[in-house]
Amino acid sequence: MKLRKSSPVWSLSLVVGITLLVTTGLGSLGVVWLRVEISRVAEDSRKLEKQVTENARELRSLSAKRAKALNPSSLKRLVSGRLSKPPSNHVVFVHQEDLERRQLIPSPHFPKVNKNKGGVRLQRLALR
Repeated sequence: MKLRKSSPVWSLSLVVGITLLVTTGLGSLGVVWLRVEISRVAEDSRKLEKQVTENARELRSLSAKRAKALNPSSLKRLVSGRLSKPPSNHVVFVHQEDLERRQLIPSPHFPKVNKNKGGVRLQRLALR
């Protein structure tokens, strides 16, 4: 049997054919992988759209409840019989001078040291 030397053209065409076959196979696998990824992203997108729709529906519902609760007629119904004008003996009028003097008195949360030498303590105004 005689062994023939392979020609360089035959070897080159074999390498090119195998390379083309591998490239086509890998490309096909890449296309399939891309289609799977597209399907996953589309499903995630559908889920997010559904969640956004549900959140928007809930927001509309809560906005309607809030509007109903803040409606003046609803508020009037809620406080009927419990909220009334105070009697005249419970009404206290404050003059401008008294208000200015009150603002000079330190807050009870942050007491100031009494610098008065006579030891006279200022009486704090009580809020009713």
